[in-house]
Amino acid sequence: MKTLRNVETAMKNGHGDLALYIEDERQQRAGLFLRDVAYRVHADLQFLPAHDPSGNAMKYCEMFERRAARGQCVNQPYLGTREFAAHFRLINDTTTEPQPVDDSRDLGFMLHDLDFSNPADPQPRFFHAQMEHGVFRVPDWDSAEVRG
Repeated sequence: MKTLRNVETAMKNGHGDLALYIEDERQQRAGLFLRDVAYRVHADLQFLPAHDPSGNAMKYCEMFERRAARGQCVNQPYLGTREFAAHFRLINDTTTEPQPVDDSRDLGFMLHDLDFSNPADPQPRFFHAQMEHGVFRVPDWDSAEVRG
């Protein structure tokens, strides 16, 4: 690693090797990554007539199903950070899908989302996650369980 002393010496002598060779400077980062995992996500579509007074809820349900069946979305979902994109498919018949793992545990505090009500200083919001028989529920944004 080049230090201030190397720079000062090069300046004093009028020459010196100040190049940065990434192969010599790279640091290996340890990480725990998931492999061959599957999540089943349940969601409820809430139609807000105030946003589309002339629309109907069925139109939006059909639009969602059509796009989800093709794996289309406006923003690609991800697991934790955008580097870990989540690919998805619509499941109409859950009887053919594997059952959740039969494991229960306290997962600790998890990031729920960032609160961008002040765009200059987004604040993290957390919830206490509990897995019960392979299932954990994410509380609503305005739930008392979400703290920030």
